[in-house]
Amino acid sequence: MGACDVSYKEKFARGAIVLYDLKEEKIIYEKVVEKKKISFPYVPTFLSFREIPVLEELYKKSPIKPDVLFIDGQGILHPFKLGLASHFGVLYNIITIGIAKNKLEGEIKKMPEKLMKAEPVYMDGKISGFCLKLSKGKKYLWISPGNLITPREALHFTLKFIKDGCHFLMKRADILSKKCDLNHLKKF
Repeated sequence: MGACDVSYKEKFARGAIVLYDLKEEKIIYEKVVEKKKISFPYVPTFLSFREIPVLEELYKKSPIKPDVLFIDGQGILHPFKLGLASHFGVLYNIITIGIAKNKLEGEIKKMPEKLMKAEPVYMDGKISGFCLKLSKGKKYLWISPGNLITPREALHFTLKFIKDGCHFLMKRADILSKKCDLNHLKKF
């Protein structure tokens, strides 16, 4: 299992991958890559074209290829039903799950009210993902199957990594991707 995230400062990106061994119940690998410059502008719903180069570098450099990869972004809960997690999963023929902090697409009948309660998100009348309440207030995760996984399986895997009100693998990838100041990349 693994998780990836990409952070930005101006036109520069830094990405991180964190791999986890389910049997040993510990992180077994972490890698951070820095890209010199991102050439594709920020365009809502086209995040893939901006982040895939960073994710590809992380994935290719990883000595261990995860069976399942959580990606900070949407899977099929996307206007084109092909968000970042779906796009990457199809490119590399791996199981991917999109984990997002905000809803991009889909309908939900009611927001989950209890902690660790998930409600289905529908697209075209079918369950296409889940909204999971993580903490008091309005902290939710939008769980979206990316590739080679059903919505319920995506929820099942996600729940294994929720601890203290957050997805701990995604949080670690997020922290690593933001860890240093990217200003030094301007010299390139």
